[in-house]
Amino acid sequence: MFRFPLFVIAALAVAVVLAAPVGAQGGVTADRLMSAGWTCFTPPPFPNLFVCGKPGLGLPAVPVDPNGPSAYNFLTFDKTTGELLGATHMIRADLYHGQPCPQLGRLYTFNPLNGYYRCEVY
Repeated sequence: MFRFPLFVIAALAVAVVLAAPVGAQGGVTADRLMSAGWTCFTPPPFPNLFVCGKPGLGLPAVPVDPNGPSAYNFLTFDKTTGELLGATHMIRADLYHGQPCPQLGRLYTFNPLNGYYRCEVY
């Protein structure tokens, strides 16, 4: 199965958001994403971040759902300034086979709470 590099996924997500009818000025913001149907939340261990996921996918289940979506993509914002900080790509554990994070060259990090490996690019 062919997998797109994280930067391609992030670029596509940003392009989709910018193409949405959210106004002619400004860039990608959490408010604009929410207006376009994205799910945004503050992760409990990181109160200064706001994370937004694509419409229709929601969030990875806790505890682990072995039949959950194969992947998730999130955009992360600074909650105070609204600045876009980066992107996160998550792969379900049974589909991860040691491939490196494209932009970092390191392995993905496993999150045992939701059963996904993640690569964060900030």
